[in-house]
Amino acid sequence: LYAATEQELGELWGSVVGRKWWYWLRGYDITDAPTRRQSISRSHVLPPELRTPHGAHAVLVRLIHKAAAQLRRMNYWTGEMRVDVSFSHREEGWQKSVALGQCQDTLTMIEALEMIWPGCPRQRRPTQVAIALQRLVAAHNASQPLFADLQDRRRLAVAMDEVNAIFGGNTIYFGGMHHVRQTAPTRIGFASIPDKAAWNDD
Repeated sequence: LYAATEQELGELWGSVVGRKWWYWLRGYDITDAPTRRQSISRSHVLPPELRTPHGAHAVLVRLIHKAAAQLRRMNYWTGEMRVDVSFSHREEGWQKSVALGQCQDTLTMIEALEMIWPGCPRQRRPTQVAIALQRLVAAHNASQPLFADLQDRRRLAVAMDEVNAIFGGNTIYFGGMHHVRQTAPTRIGFASIPDKAAWNDD
């Protein structure tokens, strides 16, 4: 490897990582460029007893709770939420995105779900659900809400986070997830390890 040229290492790896190896092998400290978070997503395979429109909806509310709490911990705002529902028997899934303006509170996200949920097919059996918070903006670049009701929603979300951080992740939550509050626990994913605070969401 040391005898290879920078170009040969690049071709060997098929990416810029190979070129970095050329420098690393010679003692250069090459740091990675800072990355910018693009989205926060959560998904869950529904257990058999929740493979109904009502069960899928409840689990989506639960996933919104978890993703919104992470969004606030990371100090981001979101501009869009995408909802995905997969069905059995290789049927085409349902996907819908909804604009959120610049949002950080759970209640606004749940209301956005309620707005688009009637479009989800009711005659098919859902097997998996997912939500993704997209168009993320760091808090220092986000426009803070001007109206009192939007400010109150954010304060409510922060207060819920504080109570849940002390007494456990399911101490205070919106009623739509009551019967599924133990589902969709935090797991170590393929691409990332959840931060310590994420385990408290359960």
